Amino acid sequence: MKRMIYAFGVFAALWGGFVHASEAALSARLSQDGSENRLEIDLTTRPAFRVFTVDDPKRVVVDFPELGWRLDPPRPGQAMQLIQGVRFGLVRPGASRLVIDLKRASAVTAAFTTEGDARAPARFVIELRPESDEAFAASAGWPGGETSDAELRPIPQPKPKRAVIVAIDAGHGGRDSGASSGWVIEKDLVLRYARELAAAIEMRPGYKAFLVREKDEFLRLRTRVERAREAGADMMISIHADALAAGVASGASVYTLSKDASDAEAAALVESHNRTDDIAGVAVAAEETDVTSVLVDLARRSTDAASVGLAEALVTQLKARSKVLRGRALQSAGFRVLKAPDVPSVLVELGFLNSARDRARITSDEGRAAMVTALSEGIYNWVLTQSSPRYRWAQPETAD
Repeated sequence: MKRMIYAFGVFAALWGGFVHASEAALSARLSQDGSENRLEIDLTTRPAFRVFTVDDPKRVVVDFPELGWRLDPPRPGQAMQLIQGVRFGLVRPGASRLVIDLKRASAVTAAFTTEGDARAPARFVIELRPESDEAFAASAGWPGGETSDAELRPIPQPKPKRAVIVAIDAGHGGRDSGASSGWVIEKDLVLRYARELAAAIEMRPGYKAFLVREKDEFLRLRTRVERAREAGADMMISIHADALAAGVASGASVYTLSKDASDAEAAALVESHNRTDDIAGVAVAAEETDVTSVLVDLARRSTDAASVGLAEALVTQLKARSKVLRGRALQSAGFRVLKAPDVPSVLVELGFLNSARDRARITSDEGRAAMVTALSEGIYNWVLTQSSPRYRWAQPETAD
């Protein structure tokens, strides 16, 4: 028996009529969990679809109304057990097709779409698991009157004029080791996070990551800000994993800049983080006279608002994928590393190294992968909501 999945009512009735140039696929990701493979596609709208399988060669076919495919096909690694490749394009006016070429017989265990909102795009998700060749052949087949695979007509992809540059600042470094607990040293842990976050960001077309420090080196706080600005950064994420009094806190949190700390724990973190310049013997007060200027103050008003929006997008993803500091996942404090007047900046506390639960979470492969995914998704979702021209290059083109 042929096995097909339809969404949003009778597919044929929804195949045409509501297609617009602004309806587009934006990016795609492949992932593997044990023997299961998963494909996620970010979309500007939530479309109708149908899914079926075809044998000889084995593949999964997903039909959509016409979409603008503004992405590069995701490339499955050698470890991907089921998916050989992904291709897409138009099959006729008003109709698009996604084809998942398979390495072996696979069953579709889930296929669904989600609504988009101001913080996240709509998504199409399909999940596959292995099945026998006999079971695959029994359910495979073309729907309706179709008898062969229509030729996919690729859509030329617009190239970004300039990538959105994400500066990633791994806290501490060199003689400033940061917090520690047993074998875990903050400066080393956060540099690993920074490198993996950079790799995740650069997997998306239109994005480029800049590592403020690429090795174990000591940097003054002002130098970190200067490096990000010199790189043309459109935002900066500073990564830390501090320590507080035992039992006080557990979970990730995101900070934006403010004159006053949001609570006593935030104040303690500020004192710890800002001590970096004390190690360098820097006269901080003399360096920050530019912050008092009218022009810098005006620039910072817009930057601070953008920083809060970025922090909110990150917290949303962290809540969905990891553990956050209860009731205080979004905070503010006077971190000097966040003081670039023209670069939206946030500081991410992965967790607290003297918390056994946090230490286990943020040092495990699973916990690190969840955090990196949450941060990269939060960045991407926030960029999609921005109207400033500096972020438009990484966003999909829309109809005039």
